[in-house]
Amino acid sequence: MQPAASIMPVNGLDKGPCLGYNLGYMVTAKKRRKKAAAWSLYILTCRDGTLYTGITTDLARRVRQHNDGSASRYTRSRLPVKLVFSMPCRNRSQALKKEYAMKQLSRKEKKVYIRDNG
Repeated sequence: MQPAASIMPVNGLDKGPCLGYNLGYMVTAKKRRKKAAAWSLYILTCRDGTLYTGITTDLARRVRQHNDGSASRYTRSRLPVKLVFSMPCRNRSQALKKEYAMKQLSRKEKKVYIRDNG
């Protein structure tokens, strides 16, 4: 009579029952990291003069999406939009933090920031 599951050592490890597969213990391949995307913070001017702030990994594609009306509800009704400012960020986290900080500024403060840094 055979036991329902036997302990089978894999590469010197004595882990888990062998049920036709070894619960991932035989997996030794290293996970490959994706190339880090280059994040950007951007500001658009809409047809009505309002400012829209966002982040993206592909600035040209995102501006095109805004002008096609497929990017955000806000800009969809204020077409066309024009890119007035962009800033590279190290990673998504930094981009989100800068976006939040920018959205806390008043319109006047944003205009000054764009003028001085754009």
